[in-house]
Amino acid sequence: MKQSDLLNYLQNKISAIDLLEKYKDDVESYKIKMSKKGSSVNVNFDYSNETLFINRDTVVKLYKDFIDDRLDFYLMSYIADILTLYNNVDFENEDVRENIETIVDYDNIKNFSKDFLKKQLSSII
Repeated sequence: MKQSDLLNYLQNKISAIDLLEKYKDDVESYKIKMSKKGSSVNVNFDYSNETLFINRDTVVKLYKDFIDDRLDFYLMSYIADILTLYNNVDFENEDVRENIETIVDYDNIKNFSKDFLKKQLSSII
């Protein structure tokens, strides 16, 4: 995924559907690897030298888009993995980081649901 495409999604310049269409092969590969226990999951991210600043609004967007069926679970996880794995990402604070990390907490995937995210969302808005 290109950083510019991720930024366009986060800034509402393209939809999650458009982003998924563009990266469907990457997300499908990610989905398959996530389903295999003990498998390492890689993400492809073509980043510029620009630092991504991730704040509360980013978390709210990801959560709301998933809750409202605008964002596929695996694309959301793929994005969250990018945000937690790359060094050129700055988080507004530790709560923001933890909320992004919640999405990729593989031990909680079986409990992951819209209701779970609604509870998370209510604590941050």
